[in-house]
Amino acid sequence: MTAFRRNALAALALSVAASASAGAQGAKKCEINTGSPFGVNGAKIYLNKAMATSGAADEKPKHLKNAVAALEKVPSGQNDLGREWVLGKTMLWWTMLPGQTQQVVKRGDVGFTTNPGETVDLLAAADSAFSYVEANAPQCADSVDLFRRQAWVRLINAAITAGNNRQLDSSEVLAKRSLVIYRKSPHAYNQLGIIAQNRSDDTLALRYFQQAVKAAEGDTTTAIVKLKRDAMYAVAVYQQNAAERAQGAERQALSKQAAESFRAYLKEVPTDAKAQAGLARALSQSGDSAAVASVYADMMANPSKYSDQQLVEAGVGAANSGRNADAIKLFEAAAAQNPYSRDALFDLATTYFASGDADKTETYARRAIAVDPSNPDNWSLLAGSYQLRAAALKEAKAKKTATDSLLLLIQKAKAMPQRVAFTTFDHDGAKHTLSGSVQNLGTAPGNYTLKFEFLDKAGKVVASQTANVGPVAPKETKPFSVTVNQAGIVAFRYAPLQ
Repeated sequence: MTAFRRNALAALALSVAASASAGAQGAKKCEINTGSPFGVNGAKIYLNKAMATSGAADEKPKHLKNAVAALEKVPSGQNDLGREWVLGKTMLWWTMLPGQTQQVVKRGDVGFTTNPGETVDLLAAADSAFSYVEANAPQCADSVDLFRRQAWVRLINAAITAGNNRQLDSSEVLAKRSLVIYRKSPHAYNQLGIIAQNRSDDTLALRYFQQAVKAAEGDTTTAIVKLKRDAMYAVAVYQQNAAERAQGAERQALSKQAAESFRAYLKEVPTDAKAQAGLARALSQSGDSAAVASVYADMMANPSKYSDQQLVEAGVGAANSGRNADAIKLFEAAAAQNPYSRDALFDLATTYFASGDADKTETYARRAIAVDPSNPDNWSLLAGSYQLRAAALKEAKAKKTATDSLLLLIQKAKAMPQRVAFTTFDHDGAKHTLSGSVQNLGTAPGNYTLKFEFLDKAGKVVASQTANVGPVAPKETKPFSVTVNQAGIVAFRYAPLQ
């Protein structure tokens, strides 16, 4: 299954501001008669009083009610455009009054005299009125957008804040409410996609991220470009994951869709190794195995252009696509750049084992153990090197020696009292954060001290840090995270747990 980036799973705090420039430019060419008939003109005057910064706050609702009542008396056919323009702004202004928390209210409470006991959705009423203006005065679209965004910006910022606080239900309600009044921005669709993602609703998340990509088309602002790219990647991942759950012709068709989405994303971010790995896997599953080799051609030809982690990620993609020879080249290039890369060493040992190379499996398994000693998987790989030797040897004594070593290492891997695993190794300039977990494989509670050394490319220790984990109950797993500030860090190792 293709994995999401870690940052795709959390909403980023956004500062979204309504753009006055577009509306102001549009206002120059947007001319709507609001001076007649009497009801439209009167409503405009009341609305201006309510919108004025001066005046008592408790007078503003009275002015808005008077505006609504005046508009309600304007007969149909007498300046419908002016009436709807003023009505849209009046409904919108109701939602922005201080203390106005309800957006679905009784009609009478906001000034309607007909059916006063029935309810009205203020945002939906504003949207309906503005939609009439947009349809009948398209030159005023920018001016309408300016007003729509005034309500939208408050709602979407509140939705993102709620999402960041893990209040998913509230975030969903606010994001959907923002779409009632403004649907041109990708922010709400993206937020709803993130919510669905956190709820593991793949189908809904895919749909919302597709809508976010569509809404972001043509916007070149930095924040929107980043949002669009993240959403494009998420679309490709969800399509690929759906393909992997399918069978036969459906799997092939879905894989083709995923490949197209990965290609579209890679046009914008051409050096993303995770996306390249996803593309290779999608191409392989779609039946276009001949195209897979081209995905990694530049990385293998020019590895210095890429980071060791990019090369590792590409190698994983090649291995998952059944191209072990390409995977080994990519992992070897990663290990050449960063000889202490835990991921590169482990993946090299794994791929060489799959290729039947006992010597290389042992070499890289031992190097992996040197940096990651309390991981039973590394010891199992070392055992695997003796398994390959035992299978290939003919001479009885040598075969027994290899088999004895195999059994001892298998027993060591099985008997290890804990498992250390890593989830992230993030780099932000000189700040490096390493996160993972310790699993207690024993039968008694344990307290663990992880002593880390952080290394530069030459293997020199440039920083150290300690993580205390526990108590950890038997079969329980507990997380840890350590942070160091030191330039030049590319790898880590730790002392074996006792």
